[in-house]
Amino acid sequence: VRDDLKLMAAVLLAAYMIHQFEEHWIDLLGREYPLRETLNELLRSVYGEEAYGAMTREAIFYINTAAVWLIGFVGIWRAPEHLFPALVMAGVIFVNGLAHVVQALATVGYNPGLATSIVLFLPLSVVFFRAALSNGVAGAGQIAAAILMGVLGHVVLFGGIILANVLGVIPVWLYYLILIGFGLLPLLLYRDPADRESK
Repeated sequence: VRDDLKLMAAVLLAAYMIHQFEEHWIDLLGREYPLRETLNELLRSVYGEEAYGAMTREAIFYINTAAVWLIGFVGIWRAPEHLFPALVMAGVIFVNGLAHVVQALATVGYNPGLATSIVLFLPLSVVFFRAALSNGVAGAGQIAAAILMGVLGHVVLFGGIILANVLGVIPVWLYYLILIGFGLLPLLLYRDPADRESK
């Protein structure tokens, strides 16, 4: 059963790739590359006209490779012996899915990524968390920490875009390095099986 957690970690990454089709290829309304436009409109509404276009195709590539795929591959590689990286992947997915749902409720409308958030992200992340708990390889504190890392990841992601592409405070290459560092950070946390909490 423990080996199933490695397979489930792979399923999480596959779910994210499917989610990215809805966000960055074509959404349910037939719009191509829809999330980039949505985020640029959000940046323009907050920071003014000059902020439009800050969410570049390159930025999306950096985000997806470092903040999604890297965390996912590390999670698959280390599971189940060191499960925290996979828990962080589930945390990122859970937070991202929840953000899409909250946005849909706030705007009373569809946003690119909403369908896969409801059908894949929220159910799969909850199933993964429950499996980790029931198999005794993670405690509630680790799952809470993974969800917190998911929140932090989104803060780093959007904060970096604002600092690099809107305000020009940091260079883009530094933003990418920060994302890579965040993607590797879960490897340093909860490494010792003795750190596992009881359910």
